[in-house]
Amino acid sequence: MGYYTDYTLHWQAPDDARWMGPRDLWAARHAKGAEALKPETAKLIAFEAVLNEHNVRSSTEGKWYAYHDDMLSLSKSLPGYLFVLLGQGEETGDVWRKFYTAGNLIRHDVPGWPTPPDGWPSDTPEPGA
Repeated sequence: MGYYTDYTLHWQAPDDARWMGPRDLWAARHAKGAEALKPETAKLIAFEAVLNEHNVRSSTEGKWYAYHDDMLSLSKSLPGYLFVLLGQGEETGDVWRKFYTAGNLIRHDVPGWPTPPDGWPSDTPEPGA
């Protein structure tokens, strides 16, 4: 039993304007002729085990009760990165997104809040997008 939520994680590196997700880690790890992984990419790949444990893939439902602590820890280990965790629960209307950076939860909001936190890119991923 338990409560299921569809989680989707996106991040943006300090030197890259693209929003990335778990599929980008797979591509980085399996690229032919890839240079040694940057330490930041290695940390994200290590965090992939947490994502796999809780079935967090591109919009796949799972039970990840410690997501907040896990996200605080990940964002603290990569202080220049921006992280957006999207969630859609079993119950109607249980849709949210949380913004993390430098070991902090910056804001938690629900659809209808049109803008990301001050200083964040305007193309920040939204639930259902």
